Amino acid sequence: MTLRPRDAILSPVTPRSRRGSGLIGMLLIALFLAVAVTFAIGQYAKSVERGRMEEALSCFGSLAAGQDRYHLANNRYTGNVSDLTTECRASANFDVARMVCADQAKYTLAMTRKEPFGGVGAYTLYFYGPERAAWCDASQECNDLLPDRPLLASHAPGCR
Repeated sequence: MTLRPRDAILSPVTPRSRRGSGLIGMLLIALFLAVAVTFAIGQYAKSVERGRMEEALSCFGSLAAGQDRYHLANNRYTGNVSDLTTECRASANFDVARMVCADQAKYTLAMTRKEPFGGVGAYTLYFYGPERAAWCDASQECNDLLPDRPLLASHAPGCR
């Protein structure tokens, strides 16, 4: 029986094939985390933009209620937002709502996003009444953020 020196017993023997595998493993973990963070940031940006779009849709809802009351009293829709009994305050995210057009049977409201977030790009949000349909004039990403199935800008009804 041959006795080994004490150092040979206590120090681990590392085969050549395992050298550097710790570094490769750490790089793979870092790569996985980078992809996961990129995906999470994109989803967060869409969620933030969807919340800001809801702010504009809420404003459109209150203006639509005012248009309904105006229509009951005058048998037509108004082309001036200041004629309505409800108001929509200016926000940090959108310009003040404006009336694009109005006649006896329909109206169109618009709000423009001041500083878009999350890669959506600049857009104007339109609201068509009395059907209460909304659509964006910009990219499909903008229309994807709308809660209901939006009208496409090419098919959007308006005052003609």
